[in-house]
Amino acid sequence: MPVAIKDRQSLVLKLEGEEIEVYFRRPNAPEMVRYLAASLSGQGPQSMAQMLEAGLELGVSCILGVREGDIVLAEGDGLRALVTDPAQPGFEKNWKELLKDKLPGLLLMLGNHLVKMTRSELEVREKN
Repeated sequence: MPVAIKDRQSLVLKLEGEEIEVYFRRPNAPEMVRYLAASLSGQGPQSMAQMLEAGLELGVSCILGVREGDIVLAEGDGLRALVTDPAQPGFEKNWKELLKDKLPGLLLMLGNHLVKMTRSELEVREKN
């Protein structure tokens, strides 16, 4: 079966008991090299921190958006949906920084998915 290379993929992640659909792209070669270099260097607690930071940065680099309505922002007494699509009204220009600051776990989960996806592809190629 051929490998389909798509410009945009989606993944449903569970965060705080809620499902959030995340749109992403595959990491490019420099992004994977940076992740691997950061995650494989060092020892002990510093190594773990480097690996987590590398996964977070990989998630930030590859995320393309989230399904509108899956994340809401509290403003005063009201709520408004986080809009990550620049073509839609209410687009939040700094949405990636907002997610990095307020929901880093979501980006870590995406980074982990991207790494697992790449590792499983490598394992299949090694077996063949």
